[in-house]
Amino acid sequence: MNKITDLAELDTVKGGDEGHEFELRHPISGDPMGAFITVVGADSERHQEHLRALQKKSVDAMMKSRRVNGVDAEQEGINLLAASTLGWRDLPLWDGLVFEYSQHNAQKLYRRFPWVREQASVVVQERANFLPKCAASSSITRNTTST
Repeated sequence: MNKITDLAELDTVKGGDEGHEFELRHPISGDPMGAFITVVGADSERHQEHLRALQKKSVDAMMKSRRVNGVDAEQEGINLLAASTLGWRDLPLWDGLVFEYSQHNAQKLYRRFPWVREQASVVVQERANFLPKCAASSSITRNTTST
């Protein structure tokens, strides 16, 4: 076990705000694809701000007795993940076209390719991705490869 001398070494808010770049892996083989996405962590201010807005929207819908269906919930999850995405590089062509980063395009990417959405979501939720390597416990297996 690593001895931590200062809690600042475990500041997942700060690390989450800085973001983490991960390499996409092929959905079948698991091989690295040479395409990279940068996301903020779940503890980051950016992610938390969008999460609070989503929670407020859900509470408002309940107060108006409007039910949220599975499609709405899935789309809200996609929107939250897109808001937590800072960019990408070396993404393969999509239908023969270069797919430039924007929050709107991130929503489209995550909606169309659930395996990309799943990989990004796992990275966002894994706090070890947003800590210095020396602070992450040796018992934690990082889900992605850092660049």
